[in-house]
Amino acid sequence: MYALFQIFLSVDEIDADHFLNNTYERLKTEKVAYEDFKNDQAREQAEKDAQEKHEEDHDDLVADDDKADTEVYPDYTTTPSPPSEDESDDVMPPYDEETQKAINEAEAARKEYDELDIKISSLDSQIREAESFIEQDFGADHAWATLKGKCFELTEKQYTYKYCPFDRTVQKDKNGYGETGLG
Repeated sequence: MYALFQIFLSVDEIDADHFLNNTYERLKTEKVAYEDFKNDQAREQAEKDAQEKHEEDHDDLVADDDKADTEVYPDYTTTPSPPSEDESDDVMPPYDEETQKAINEAEAARKEYDELDIKISSLDSQIREAESFIEQDFGADHAWATLKGKCFELTEKQYTYKYCPFDRTVQKDKNGYGETGLG
């Protein structure tokens, strides 16, 4: 039953052994570091409150202009102890043989499907091109069929004209990037 549960683990999940051996220790150190931070913050707040109370007692002796607004910022430089070598990897344990075999078979099937999909798309495209070619009128005995897919250009002063028989004709300005369709 446990092996079946492992099959359905995703990248964001871990099994109990991995949690106990790696993640639990890391969570404990993070918790201790957070508690230390909270204790330091509470101690600094208590010191600040005591200092403010002391300043209020002697407030009569200090001019308003001389009072400084001093704020105590928490120390964010404290870091938890560095993780051990076991924790630094933080990778999923390898899959069992059955799961790895299923993964490999799925990858092979996906690759085969993609290859067949590309071939089918290519054949569909060729069929559409052939049907389009048959539907066009290239004259008696298909005399003009050799011009299909060929283009001719002519440059006249400011413009370049591009003529593609059985497709389109455009005019392009030498200094511009856009084309104007001529029919």
